[in-house]
Amino acid sequence: MLLIVVSSIPIYYSHLESSISYSHVNATTCLRVLNSIISGSLTSDRIDSIIKSMDRSLLISIEVNIEYANGSSVTYGYYIPIGASGVAITPMVSGNIEIFGRSHCAYVSSNYVVNVFIGQYAMAIYLFVVGVVLIMIGFALIAVGDYLRDRYTRRALRS
Repeated sequence: MLLIVVSSIPIYYSHLESSISYSHVNATTCLRVLNSIISGSLTSDRIDSIIKSMDRSLLISIEVNIEYANGSSVTYGYYIPIGASGVAITPMVSGNIEIFGRSHCAYVSSNYVVNVFIGQYAMAIYLFVVGVVLIMIGFALIAVGDYLRDRYTRRALRS
């Protein structure tokens, strides 16, 4: 019974982080991440540190994909899509920056294209799963306890 009550804690924090994450997944945040990346050199250490710091501070998942003119590409991080996907959006273009929606923006240069994707914070999903697992374990323990109590009662009645 206690596990079922305790399971509400990670589910509550999952909901809290999810709603914060959802409010930060927008074109403004996407452009903020993109500007942080294109304002300096495109080294893997720098991009990874930007992703980690903004990932934790904004409670979002970030994926950066750089496609070079020679055909090669490299991807940093990962993102979990949020909301409707597969929606056709006409990109908004402002100079070299394109906004494809609330979770995707890009910077186009003559030598490379930097795509930024932002989405749901992963920890929110993990916390929800932990909460559900605790609920299931709680119910399983109640079922086992009930079975053992009935078995004890039946043995006591036979004696």
